[in-house]
Amino acid sequence: MQVPSTAEKLAVLGVLGFPLLSFLLLFLLGRRLPRQGDWLSVSAMALSAVAAGFLFFRVWGHTPLQAQLKWFSVPLLNGGALAFNTGIYLDNLTVAMLLLVTFISLLVQVFSMSYMHGEVLYARYFSYLSLFTTCMLALLLADNLLVLFMCWELVGFLSYLLIGFWYHRRAAAQASNKAFLINRIGDVGLLWGLLAVFLLFQTFDMQTILATAEAGGVSRDLLLLAGFGLLAGAMGKSAQFPLQVWLPDAMQGPTPVSALIHAATMVAAGVYLLARLFPLFLPEVLTTMAFVGAITAVIGALAATMQYDLKKVLAFSTISQLGYMVMGIGVGTPDAALFHLFTHAFFKASLFLNAGIIIHAVKHAWGHHSKRILFEAPIDPQDLRNMGGLRKVMPLTFLCYLVASAALVGLPFFSGFLSKDALLLASWQWALAADGELSFKMLVPLMVFATVLFTAYYMLRQIIFVFLGKARLGAPLRYFRQTARQEAPFLMLGPVLVLSGLSLWFFYAPVPWSMEGSWFLPGLTTAMERFVSLSVVDHSSWVGLAALIMVVAGGNLAWFTQRIIVKKKEGREQTGWRKLLACQFYQDDFYRRGIVFLTLKIASLAQGTDHKINYLLHGWGKGTVAFSKLTAWGDRWVVDGAVYSIGWLSRGVGWLGKNLQNGNIQSYYLFSLLGLLLLFLWLLL
Repeated sequence: MQVPSTAEKLAVLGVLGFPLLSFLLLFLLGRRLPRQGDWLSVSAMALSAVAAGFLFFRVWGHTPLQAQLKWFSVPLLNGGALAFNTGIYLDNLTVAMLLLVTFISLLVQVFSMSYMHGEVLYARYFSYLSLFTTCMLALLLADNLLVLFMCWELVGFLSYLLIGFWYHRRAAAQASNKAFLINRIGDVGLLWGLLAVFLLFQTFDMQTILATAEAGGVSRDLLLLAGFGLLAGAMGKSAQFPLQVWLPDAMQGPTPVSALIHAATMVAAGVYLLARLFPLFLPEVLTTMAFVGAITAVIGALAATMQYDLKKVLAFSTISQLGYMVMGIGVGTPDAALFHLFTHAFFKASLFLNAGIIIHAVKHAWGHHSKRILFEAPIDPQDLRNMGGLRKVMPLTFLCYLVASAALVGLPFFSGFLSKDALLLASWQWALAADGELSFKMLVPLMVFATVLFTAYYMLRQIIFVFLGKARLGAPLRYFRQTARQEAPFLMLGPVLVLSGLSLWFFYAPVPWSMEGSWFLPGLTTAMERFVSLSVVDHSSWVGLAALIMVVAGGNLAWFTQRIIVKKKEGREQTGWRKLLACQFYQDDFYRRGIVFLTLKIASLAQGTDHKINYLLHGWGKGTVAFSKLTAWGDRWVVDGAVYSIGWLSRGVGWLGKNLQNGNIQSYYLFSLLGLLLLFLWLLL
């Protein structure tokens, strides 16, 4: 491990500093700048990407770089001090992730210059994107778990702002709240995991923690707690079952935001965390991780098969693909999981930006349709049933969508075939390594192989709805083009073409059906070589063939069923098992009615009980006050009155007695006569 040179330190500052400076300038001066400063944000991100590229070529395949400085210290009771250091760590994984995040963020911002043009909060949108990217880059560079957690929370907060960017829409506001709250559930687990890590290792320095964990001799119970806590945090951020329900609703944000979140930033953070801290996970945690990933993959794929919202299909697809990655880490191949993260980032960003072009085209067609006044309700530009036949007027968009879809499905000659098959092979080898051929672990490869079929089904189904057949909107197809000579603005088509090109195989390996000779996966394996015990560089021919059979089966199923459904103009309502799949087995309803409603009901009952207790306490208090006032009145007028009356009477008797002894002889005779008179009267009566 080496110390970075001055040039490398400056490059790190550039990676973080350019987008951060862009955020500050746009936030303070955005509306006063030409074009509200979109060029500033794009330029800053381009410079950040250049700096990331410089770091990539300096570090990839070389010795990792680390730089640390003293952060703060905490005094101890024994008179010593506990020092906390922070710094950066650059290895193959870090620099590859930096380049990925900056490059995709740059393309998303270029796309946004056209897609978001005319928005009221245009400058604020670009400032949020810049800060969002900055926080993700800081998370990747962090060599301290405490700093990583701070950046983790900032990424979550910025995603809340971006998902709810159109906050005046109720659905967007609810979606941002839902994403924020569900991520907090996972973050509670992450916090507990970090506390357990600190109790174990007495530091937050990642490299020290990993080296100590490799040496062994730590508490197994605390390590188990730490592992499950870290897994919980990743489940929230990377949308894993049962915390995946926030991601489909996050589609309420702008489409470029969806591309950035799904491709290279927020949802990738959980996978990155699990891969980076892989040595901390005990076999029990890894097995749980493998099953969580496999279940997530199949649930996401099944839900995608029944969606009619263009972006929701892609959202459930992201959930499914993230399940592949988490499963890959669980079966002991974090390098293969990270490879799929990279390939997925490019083809999923391409799909989402393509979706943005399609949505833009549907809005354009509806806005120019001369017969639109005949319709009472506005159409949903994201509904697949409002599309159709677009390949005729949007050939480039169709081609890019086809390439990215082929990569997602995992066809040969595309990047997804290389990365997904590595994960399929890893899951199969992991299951066979278990005791007994019919081990319960065999469920994991069975689920992920089934997911391949469902993936092919929902992607071809979507292509049929969007690009094939006849236009179902009612507007002439020519209205879907931006102009007669241009199907979409160049600022929107350019990034999509680049991302689709990066979804081809030759960027990762010279042979389209094998990783032999690849430069990329071995580089990731080098970053994880201390931890990986199962190599997946060599493909097994039967795995690729089996996956291809599943793809063909899913595609044929989609072709024959969806062509019939489209011709019959399937209704808008879903019932029975279709609705069961579309609603993720009613998981959202269970949370809303079984947990949220029950919690609110218990809270309402507790509030009612509290009101009754308060009523009793207030009544008791009022009674006590009344009794005290009555006691005070009795004390003042009865007790004190009697005492004062006796004193007054005694004083009066004393006064009379004193007057009897006044020294006047006439008075004495008078009193004597009165006394005799009273005596006679008493004797007579």
